Amino acid sequence: MKVDKSGSSIYTIGLVAEQLGLTSTALNGTFEELLEEMRNKRLPTPFIAHFVNNHSKGHFVVVYHYTKLRIKIFDPSEGKQVLTFEQFNKKWSGSILTFTKNDSWENKSQPHKNYTYLTRIILLERKNFFTQYYILW
Repeated sequence: MKVDKSGSSIYTIGLVAEQLGLTSTALNGTFEELLEEMRNKRLPTPFIAHFVNNHSKGHFVVVYHYTKLRIKIFDPSEGKQVLTFEQFNKKWSGSILTFTKNDSWENKSQPHKNYTYLTRIILLERKNFFTQYYILW
């Protein structure tokens, strides 16, 4: 799998997810639609959200929990963060990637958070830039 200097795409992250036994679904929508899905508990965590920074460069974060007031994310470049919905909306591009286990999923009992495998997907995509794999435990 190739990753260029600009990083990964939602497509390549989806391909890596398939190799890990997950089926991914890319969704694009408005912030109001995202809020509606969250309020009705139809958006399971963890999922990946695409953020755009001030320089129009995008990157991916793992959304691992949300409440009525806040969204908890893991950003590979900045670590864990708790954002208000307003803060999240300012950074969010409108795209997310959700995951479900498929028939090839192997449930390996390891002591880890439920968002670890998504973080692993993001970090594996960066393998051309680093000499080792990073897996969060």
